[in-house]
Amino acid sequence: MQNKTLMATKESKKIVKMYNKVAKALIEFEALWHQAWLRSIEQCKAGLAAPLLVQHPNTGKLLVRVCVFCVCVLVCALCMCTCVCECVSVWTI
Repeated sequence: MQNKTLMATKESKKIVKMYNKVAKALIEFEALWHQAWLRSIEQCKAGLAAPLLVQHPNTGKLLVRVCVFCVCVLVCALCMCTCVCECVSVWTI
């Protein structure tokens, strides 16, 4: 078979080993990033618990409070849901 002869060379074995090392590093990075993202959800929950509408003390106008960090985390959650990652805890506040 051609695959056996191709994989018999030293160069091909070196390439496969390098590919496996890079793949392992990327998977570890993604797992660490995902764990850090899950921990950041707790900060977002505190922001979501605050009232969205507040009344300005001087003018009496209603203002909308938006936590930019929470919006970023929610957008990331939507993206991760498309990748079928564990983000169910985000929606149960």
